Parts: sequence; structure tokens; C-alpha cells
Amino acid sequence: MDITQNYNDFTPRNFKTILVIPSAVKWVANSLTKYIEISSLNDYRSTSTRVWDLGSTEIANTVDFNFWAKAATNIQFTSSKGVPGTRNIASIKLGSNGSSLTTKALSSDFQNFSPANFSVVAGNRNNFIPQLYVSAEDFKNFFLKPERIHLI
Repeated sequence: MDITQNYNDFTPRNFKTILVIPSAVKWVANSLTKYIEISSLNDYRSTSTRVWDLGSTEIANTVDFNFWAKAATNIQFTSSKGVPGTRNIASIKLGSNGSSLTTKALSSDFQNFSPANFSVVAGNRNNFIPQLYVSAEDFKNFFLKPERIHLI
């Protein structure tokens, strides 16, 4: 899943999250790419946790399963000025808008995000909305990198 923003003066420009789906489970709906636009400094002024909805997800399954996820250890990015950098992935949490997923920090090791098995239901389809969360402090400290400051 490629998460990208297009506000030219801030970094990271994008980072990737990989979801691995076992063969007994089929990812039916939801794009594996999510575009998130940060277009204003107001996004950094908020005091509440940032939440990015990854869209309605439908998974078809014929066996019970748990939802496991991992990410790269660091988010790698290059600023609009060409300066490379990294941020630790632990500042980003994965969860859902309901009780389908347990909300916890992403890591480079696979973790089970299921509070209980996703069981086989009528129609063999489970629906939920995964979300990414970043605290207001982490968002300001790790994801705000102004390229230029003008003093007048």
C-alpha cells in the first residue's frame, strides 16, 4: 500500500505498507494504494490524533483467519530539496473504525491485529474499514519538515 502526500514543502512524500494475504483468504475490495493529501499547515495545528481511513475492505474467506500486518522498520523519504531521511514506523498505528482490528503500532515484525478470529460468515465475506493513526505530537515531530523558513 503506497501512502503519498503532495504538499511540496513537507516530507515524507510517501511510504509503503505491505499487507500479505494467505491463499485461503482473498482480498476482494479496496485498492492496495491509498493517496493521502496534506495540503495545509492547518493539518499540523490539530491537537487530536490524525486518522486516515483506508477505505471499506472486503475479504472473502473459507477458513477462519487472523489479520497479520508488518511494515518496513523505517519510512524512507526524500524531501523536495533532495535530502534523504527516515522515520520510525512505530509512530503509525493500524486499527479499524470498529472492533474488527486491535489498534497498535506497526512494526517490522508481523503482528496479529485481530482481537478474535475472522470467522467464516454467510456469504464468506468479512467487511471492515482499516485506519492508520498518528498522534498529534508524532505528526508534528516526525512528519512536519518545513523546507524553508522566511522571517520578515
